[in-house]
Amino acid sequence: MPIYLNYNILDIDDDYQYALVSGRAWGYLWLLSRESSMPEQMRQRFLQKAIGLDFEISKLEWMDY
Repeated sequence: MPIYLNYNILDIDDDYQYALVSGRAWGYLWLLSRESSMPEQMRQRFLQKAIGLDFEISKLEWMDY
């Protein structure tokens, strides 16, 4: 079953490997990676961007692989 939703790409790296994405109503936030991990420098860049956009990053849930 496909899932459809509107989203906003807030930031993306030059090689399209990592992205910071929010839901349409800004109630959701994802840090996405094409790999199973993300370099700490990229993660910090996205977190700082999210803070600047008033996201509550303390509510983020981190997945371990």
